[in-house]
Amino acid sequence: MDEGQKLFERMLNTRHGWKERDLEILYSSFGFAAKESTRHRKYWHPQRPELYAFVPRHRSVKAVYVASAIKLILRLKEIQQNESKK
Repeated sequence: MDEGQKLFERMLNTRHGWKERDLEILYSSFGFAAKESTRHRKYWHPQRPELYAFVPRHRSVKAVYVASAIKLILRLKEIQQNESKK
């Protein structure tokens, strides 16, 4: 199991205490690209541009951003699973 998947599973158990770097690892391990801005970083999936999120550039991130990341990864997995069934 790769680092991103392990991180994802740990985030499923708790939404608190995560850093911006943890979300960066999570998103990149699931194929998301990043674009820097002054206050936020935008993550989007190149094959699924409708899947995107903004993360503030702070050392620690609020639980709502972790919850959003989990929701986005679960949606990506659902799409990929449906595509593999076709």
